[in-house]
Amino acid sequence: MAVEPEDRPTRLADALADAYELAEAEGLAEVIAFVELHNEVQGGYLTEGLPGREPAVVELRERLERGLARFHERQPDVPVTVNYARVPLDAFRGIPENIDVGVFHPYVYGVLDELVVGYGLRSTDGGFDEERARADLMRPGAPAPRRSASGVRPPARNGG
Repeated sequence: MAVEPEDRPTRLADALADAYELAEAEGLAEVIAFVELHNEVQGGYLTEGLPGREPAVVELRERLERGLARFHERQPDVPVTVNYARVPLDAFRGIPENIDVGVFHPYVYGVLDELVVGYGLRSTDGGFDEERARADLMRPGAPAPRRSASGVRPPARNGG
């Protein structure tokens, strides 16, 4: 990769601080509650080069604290955090002290799994029944999703 593992969180911080400045210039910053430096930090390229003797959450702490500090330097009034896949119960000591918001993906299967299996959300054979899911889960009169030519739903625009 072009950016050394030790430098990735600070480079992300600079990029996100720049993005925030753009949002501010465009009058959009008021809708940003906080900035997430990286999603599910212990499961991606941020872990490259770590010794592997401790859980990744613990070994990432110093790198992430440097990235969070950089973002705080650039945008001191904007809350910033990192995000964890699952709740790292075995590694809470690795959560950076300079986060402003705690964000975890607990992946509580049970009810979620019932939805995934029941509606075929991960079906590879076309078994996802969108009409049934919409009928069961959406409020009456909810707008239908808009789709582009690629099948990906485009972002909502002002006025519709």
